[in-house]
Amino acid sequence: MKVFRYIVFSIAVLILLFSAGYFLVGYYYNNTGNLNNTISTTREAESEIDTIIYSLEDPPSESLRGQIATMSGEIYWQGRIATESSQIFDPQEILQGESVSIKKDSDLTIEFDNACIIEMSENTSVNVIQTLPINLVFRQSDGSAVFNRTGENPLSVRTLSLLSDINGKAKITIDKDKNTIYLEVISGSTTVAYNDLEFISRQMTIEENQTYTFNQDTRKGVLR
Repeated sequence: MKVFRYIVFSIAVLILLFSAGYFLVGYYYNNTGNLNNTISTTREAESEIDTIIYSLEDPPSESLRGQIATMSGEIYWQGRIATESSQIFDPQEILQGESVSIKKDSDLTIEFDNACIIEMSENTSVNVIQTLPINLVFRQSDGSAVFNRTGENPLSVRTLSLLSDINGKAKITIDKDKNTIYLEVISGSTTVAYNDLEFISRQMTIEENQTYTFNQDTRKGVLR
């Protein structure tokens, strides 16, 4: 009787071990297959990704290029990889990542074909942040300039803490003594946006012939 029980017990153990081995082999096979498929799919996806090379010296090939149309007085230009600006005496291309500034009794006009025209008055500085067709972005740090959108490309100008989306023609003047920005909409409309002192986003649209005065210290604007 004891021998019979031992034989039954041994058979049960063998069946259990066989079942466990079968399960582990199947599990390994399935997961190895899935892993191989995942690796294969990932490699195929990676092979389809185009390599994008960025250059500090050259702007993106699809970016729009501006051209100095008129200039007089002292004009300074700073290239993409330059550490300081240098005076220029002849019209030239203006590229994304560059900046221009003009001194007293000077003026400068930059044209981006079928996109925008920038007319800078004396003592004004403008950085060309982005000229990709999806959105042209400039930064005006001082002085007075007229931004005229001449195409369908969105045109945005950053002045201190104020961001202006110009759909038409607008003049932006910065009074550093009063830490105030004056925005005059000459034609079309301009939508301004900023964060107030409580970090709440504010937005307003200024229509043609209206003037918006924005105080940088209080982060408040007045429409006239």
